[in-house]
Amino acid sequence: MKKQVKKFMSALLACVMVAVSVIVFDMNPVHAASGAITEASGWLETAYVKWTPVTGATGYNVYVKSASASDSAYVQLDDELIRKYPSYMRADAVGLKAGDYVMKIVPLNNGKENTSAAIVSDKLTVNAHDRSGFTFSSNSPVKNGVGAYNNDGTLKSNASVLYVTEANKNTVKMKIGNTEYTGVAAITQAIKAKSNCQPVAIRIIGQVTLSGLACKDVSSAYAIGVKGAANVTFEGIGDDATLYGAGVAVFQSTGIEVRNLGLMNWGGGKDGDGISLKQSLGVWVHNNDVFYGDAGSDGDQAKGDGSMDLKDNSQYVTVSYNHFWDSGKMSLCGMKSESGENWITYHHNWFDHSDSRHPRIRTMSVHVYNNYYDGNSKYGVGAAKDSEAFVEANYFRHCNYPMLSSMQGSDVLAGGIFSGENGGVIKAYNNYMEGQKSVIYANSDAGTTTASATDFDAYLATSRSETVPSTYKAKQGGKTYSNFDTKVDLGVDTADIDAPADVPSIVTKYAGRIMGGDFKWTFDNSVDDTSYSLNRPLKDKLNAYKTSLVSVGGGSVSSGEKHIHNYVSTITKKATCAEEGEITYTCTATNGTCDKKTYTEVVPKTAHTYGEWKVVKAATATETGVKSRTCTVCKKNETAIIPVIGGEEPDTPVTDDSYTKDFSNGLTSDFFTITGSTSDSKGSVTYNGVTYDKCLKMEGKTNITFKAPSKGKLTLVFGGTTAASGKTVNVNGTAATVGTDNIVTVDVVTGNVTVTKGDAINLFYMVYTPSGTSETTHTHKYESKITKQATCTEAGVLTYTCISTTGTCDKKTYTETIPAKGHSFSTEWTVDVEATETTPGSKSHHCTVCDAKTDVTVIPATGPKYDASYYAPVFDAEYYLENNIELKWAYGNDAEKALNHFVKYGMKEGRQAKADFDVNAYRARYADLQQVYGDDLVKYYIHYIKYGQAEGRNGAVVKTETVKEGESATAPSDIEAESNFKCWDKDFTNVTSDMEVNAVYEEPAYDASYYAPVFDAKYYLENNIELKWAYGDDEEKAFNHFVKYGMKEGRQAKADFDVNAYRARYVDLQQVYGDNLVKYYIHYIKYGQAEGRNGAPEK
Repeated sequence: MKKQVKKFMSALLACVMVAVSVIVFDMNPVHAASGAITEASGWLETAYVKWTPVTGATGYNVYVKSASASDSAYVQLDDELIRKYPSYMRADAVGLKAGDYVMKIVPLNNGKENTSAAIVSDKLTVNAHDRSGFTFSSNSPVKNGVGAYNNDGTLKSNASVLYVTEANKNTVKMKIGNTEYTGVAAITQAIKAKSNCQPVAIRIIGQVTLSGLACKDVSSAYAIGVKGAANVTFEGIGDDATLYGAGVAVFQSTGIEVRNLGLMNWGGGKDGDGISLKQSLGVWVHNNDVFYGDAGSDGDQAKGDGSMDLKDNSQYVTVSYNHFWDSGKMSLCGMKSESGENWITYHHNWFDHSDSRHPRIRTMSVHVYNNYYDGNSKYGVGAAKDSEAFVEANYFRHCNYPMLSSMQGSDVLAGGIFSGENGGVIKAYNNYMEGQKSVIYANSDAGTTTASATDFDAYLATSRSETVPSTYKAKQGGKTYSNFDTKVDLGVDTADIDAPADVPSIVTKYAGRIMGGDFKWTFDNSVDDTSYSLNRPLKDKLNAYKTSLVSVGGGSVSSGEKHIHNYVSTITKKATCAEEGEITYTCTATNGTCDKKTYTEVVPKTAHTYGEWKVVKAATATETGVKSRTCTVCKKNETAIIPVIGGEEPDTPVTDDSYTKDFSNGLTSDFFTITGSTSDSKGSVTYNGVTYDKCLKMEGKTNITFKAPSKGKLTLVFGGTTAASGKTVNVNGTAATVGTDNIVTVDVVTGNVTVTKGDAINLFYMVYTPSGTSETTHTHKYESKITKQATCTEAGVLTYTCISTTGTCDKKTYTETIPAKGHSFSTEWTVDVEATETTPGSKSHHCTVCDAKTDVTVIPATGPKYDASYYAPVFDAEYYLENNIELKWAYGNDAEKALNHFVKYGMKEGRQAKADFDVNAYRARYADLQQVYGDDLVKYYIHYIKYGQAEGRNGAVVKTETVKEGESATAPSDIEAESNFKCWDKDFTNVTSDMEVNAVYEEPAYDASYYAPVFDAKYYLENNIELKWAYGDDEEKAFNHFVKYGMKEGRQAKADFDVNAYRARYVDLQQVYGDNLVKYYIHYIKYGQAEGRNGAPEK
C-alpha cells in the first residue's frame, strides 16, 4: 500500500490557550423541614443562610469560617445579624474577603448551645466588590480603603459597628472618644474627623423611617448622614434593609461609603434628595436600590427631587452598581461653584426606565462606562456649564437622546433642556445604541444624521486612547475637551472594561441590593420606555410596602424570651397646611411580651399651596400697590406690596390676611376684628376667579370692625344659597344695598369702620382698598392667537389676551402650550448608510414632515462578495468540483452552486479550491498572520484576496509527494536553503501513513540593525528628555527601553517614521492590528518598507 506525505509547510503552527474566569454563586434551596437550611449563598463580600426554626430552640448562634479552615476557625456573628421572619430565620455574614466559606447554625436551649443539632451549609463562594473608578485611582485620598472597610472587604481593625433598627434608633448607644451618645441623630452628629473618631459602620436592619435619624448638621436633607466626618460606611444588612421616607446625606466628609440600601419615598415629604453629597472627598455609592421619593414642590419633582446628587466641589466619587427605579432626575453632577475637574465615575448602574440626568454634569470631568440605559424617556448623559465626559462601552436601549451638550445638536432638537447654560464636550467610544431618537457626532456620520463639527452631541473616537482635537468645542461657551481620560489615572484598567453587549446581563445581575433586594417590579417596556409620568401602580406598591421582619437577634424565637420592639409606621392622619397630621407606630414583633404596642408622632403642617397673585390695588408712579393670593387647600390669604412703577422690589415682607378676608380659616385676621358665626353649608361664591365656600352669617350678633389707614373703598361679596340682591348691610350705621351682582362697594374715610347686620344674608369675602384704585369687578374676555406654531418636536404657544375694559385686569395675557405634533414616520425603511462588505450600514423610518429618524437599525455588513471574480485568487469552480467528488455528485458542473458552497462551508473547512492556493500552507507560512487570525481559516482566504496576492505572498503548497510505505520522502531543497530555516517538525525517513510536515524557523535576532527602519538611538534620546537624564548617551539602554516600553507607548524613535501616522494612513492595517502599536512597527520593518508604504510623520 502506498502512503503519502501530503504537504510540506513553511512555518510552525502555534496554538494559544486563553484563561477565562467564571463567577459562580451557590444558592441551592432545599426542602424546608424543621431546622433545615432553605437557602444559602455567597455574594459580594457577604454570605447568608436561611433556615426553618428548630423545634424547641430558644435562640441561635451562627458562625462562619473559611471552607478550607478547621472548625476552630469559626467566628461567631454579631447577634443583630440574626433575624426572624414569619416562616424562617436568616443570618448574614458581612465583611468577608473573597473566597469560599461555610456557615454553621447552632440552636440554643435555655441559653446553652445544642451542638448535636448544629446545621452546616454547603460551600458558599464570596466574591469581591468591583473597586474601580476615580475613588480608587492612584491620586484618590482614600485609595487604600473607603469607609469602615479595607480594600479586601474586611472591617478595619479599629472600626466600631452601630446596628440601627426602627425599634432602637432613638435609644441605641455608642461611645465616641470618652463620651457616650444615645440615639442615631446624636451619634451621627458627634462623628467628626476633628474629634479623631474611629471608623464607623452604621448597619441598617429592616425598614427604618426618618424620625430620629437626621442629625442637626443634615436636618435640611431629611436624611441619615454626617458632616465633617471620615471613614464611615452606611450599609444595609440582607436583602430588605430600607430607609423609608429618609435619604442619605454626606456633607464636607472624606472616605464615606453607602451600600446595600433600599431608599423608598425619600425626601421627608419635602425637597430632600435620595442621596446627597456636598463638598466631600472619596465617596463610594454602590449596590443600592433607589426608588421614588416623595413629590417635591416643583412640577418636575413628582417622583422626588434628585435620586443621587453630588455638588459643591465633591471630588473622587464613584457611583456604581446601583439600581435606579424610574427616577425622574437621576443625578445632578456639579453646580456652578466647583474649582476643578473633580474626577467622578459612574459605572455598572442600571438606569431602569429613569427619565433624565444620567448624569447631568456641570463643570466636572466625568467617566461614564458600562452602564445600562434601559428605556429612558428623556436623555442619558447631559453635559453643560463647561463640563466634559468620557462616555464608553455603555448599553443604550431606547434612550431617546443618549448624549446631549447644552445649546447644540440634539439638545436644540429636544427644545433646550439645560436652561440655556454653556455647553460641555463628550468623547464617546464603543457604546451600543438601539431605539434612540437622535445622536449627532462631530466627526462621524454613524449617528442618526450626518456629522456636524459645530452642532454635535459627542466626538466619536475610534480607539480608547484617541485624543479629541481642540478644534471641536462647545458651541456656547467654547469649552474644549481636555483629554483627561488619556492623562490621568481613571481608576480602571482597559482590560476591566466590559464589552457593551455583556453590560445588560452583568448589570441586571449585580446592580442593587443582595440578590436584587426584596422588592420586585416589572416595567412594561411598551408603555414605560416613552412615559416620564409617575407610574401610579409602582408608587402605590411603594406606599404599601411593609417589612416582613419580625424581630432582630438570635435569641428571639420562643415565647418566653425578651421582647424586642419592631415598629412599623402608618400615616393615620395626613398633614395639610391647615392641620397637623399623625403617624402611628405599631409593634409587629411576636417575641416576648410587648409593653408598648402602639405610639403616635405628630406630622408638622405642610406648606401652603398658593394660587397666582391677584392685584388688589394697582401701583402708580408714586404709590405702591397691593396684591394677594389664596391657598388652594385652606383658602388662607396672603398679601404683598407692589412696588411703585419703575421702582425696585421693596423689602416689605408678605403679611397674612392684610386688607382682605375670606372665612376659610374662621374669624382670625390681623386687620379685621370679627365676631359672629361661620358656615360652610351656605353654597359658594366666585369672585375675581377665586371660589369661596365658607361664609360669615350676618346675624344680630355679627360685628366687623377695622381701622382704615386712609380713605378708600370697602367691597363686600355676598351670595350663596341665600339671595342677597336688593338686601342691605349696615356700614357705619348706614344701610348699603346689595347689587344684582351680590356685591356692595362703599366709600370709607380714615378711621374706624363698623359693619353689622341689615338683612339676614351671607358674607363670603371682603376687601378694603386704599384710595387711588377702583374695585369695579373686572370680567375677563380673552382672545386667542397662535404665537408659535407647533412642530414635530417643539411645542407651540397659544397666547390669550384680555380685551375687556371693565375694572382692573389682573392678568392681561397668559399662554397655553400647544403640544408638539409628534413625528409622522413613514412605514417604509430609508437606507441612511449603505452596508459594505466589512462595515455595517443603517436604516430608519423618516418623518415625512421634518425628515427626523426613528427605529435606527443596523444593516449587517454584506460580508464577502459571492461572485467568482472576487474569489478568483483562491477559487476555481472546475478544480473545486473535480477534487470534491461529493460536490460533483450534488452539483454536477454548476459553478454558482460550487461557489456558494465554498463561501458558506468550504472556507471554514479549509478546502483547497484552486491548484495554486492552499489555505493551510498560507497560514503555516506566515507567522504574522497566525498571531492575528489564529484558527479562523476564512480570514486567511480574505487576507490573500485583499492584500496577500498584491504583497507577493505565496499561497501555494511547497510540495506534495507520494512514497511507498516504509520509504523516505524528499525534502524541498529551496526551503532548506532559506537563511533562517531550522528543521522539519516530523521525521519523514520512514513513512507509514499520511502525514503533514512543517518547516520550523529560527526567530529573527532582534538587535539594533533589525529595528533600524524605525529606531535611531540619538534621535530617541534627544526627543525623550527623561530618558536622556536617565541614560545619558547609552544607546544600548535607549534601545532596550524602546523595545520594552517605547513601542507599546507609540513613541517616535526616528525622524522619518511615526507609528501613529503609519497606523492612521493604512486602514487595512487598522483592521488587522487595531490598537496594538507594536505590530505596526513590526509590520513596517518586515513588510511595509519593502512594499513602499509611507511611515513618515504628518506635516
